[in-house]
Amino acid sequence: MTAFPTVSIIMPAFNAVATLAKTIKSVRLQTCIEWELLIINDGSTDGTEQLAREFADQDARIQVFSQPNRGPSAARNVGLESARGNFVAFLDADDIWHPYRLTGLLNIFDMRPQAGVLFSRVKFFDPVSHSSRTVSPHCKRLELKDLLSENPTCTSSNIMVRRHVLDQAGSFDESLRQGEDVEFLMRVAALTPWTIEGVNRVWVSYACASSSLSSDIGALDEAWQTLMCRAESLAPDLFARNRRSIEGQFYRKQARRALRAGGSLKQAREYVMRAFSADPLLLLHSPRRTVLTLLGLALASIHLTAAREIAQ
Repeated sequence: MTAFPTVSIIMPAFNAVATLAKTIKSVRLQTCIEWELLIINDGSTDGTEQLAREFADQDARIQVFSQPNRGPSAARNVGLESARGNFVAFLDADDIWHPYRLTGLLNIFDMRPQAGVLFSRVKFFDPVSHSSRTVSPHCKRLELKDLLSENPTCTSSNIMVRRHVLDQAGSFDESLRQGEDVEFLMRVAALTPWTIEGVNRVWVSYACASSSLSSDIGALDEAWQTLMCRAESLAPDLFARNRRSIEGQFYRKQARRALRAGGSLKQAREYVMRAFSADPLLLLHSPRRTVLTLLGLALASIHLTAAREIAQ
């Protein structure tokens, strides 16, 4: 155990034995060395805990906790209870960090005292073939409205936060198994004076596979409905003014997910129809994303790989 960690890294791990070693290696390769890594084995049955403890035996900065399977939010909250750093970063057990990520974000926190949460750009990759896909766009700053239909941070592995922000906004909602990172950011935006700011650097590689939790499109529908109820309670006026646009953008994103995850062409078309039904002016409100979604849909019947690339 390191004496004075600057950053506490919290990693939920459930049946992650196939990817865990590469993810931990990306932490150990960080140019910043003042960190602690808290791995929470969330009821794994595949050797995840044993592998994690082997790494902990090699590096005193790594600690392993185990619990029955309760989901990623509960696992992160267990990590938060033991975290000692002034900054907290989250990392899923199948994602990869660029070696300069922690150093770079700490430097930017120093330059932006108003920032409570930082995130970078994300490169998507296939964890099976290891082929790279597209890179997420740069977002300078996120407001509550920006979080209602999209997830500009892409993954919880892209979130680094001052500990003071967690003290004010609270921990993760354990009733949620999807969208919990967005719900947390919504509370930061609505309930605290801190800003959520983006960094124009590609410092996270995000495992994006059709079998991943993020690809469970039907479950995302349900999670989004829950998030909208939370948003309405946090900012009722804002939600009422933007409801149609929010719904249109969400269903457009679901269409892209269907294409990206290998869902049926019929499913993607249905989501596009729901998007335009919710917001007939969707093409005017966000032309680039909408055009790319329609182009991906058109290509899907001809060349599915190309459609997936466009739909990222």
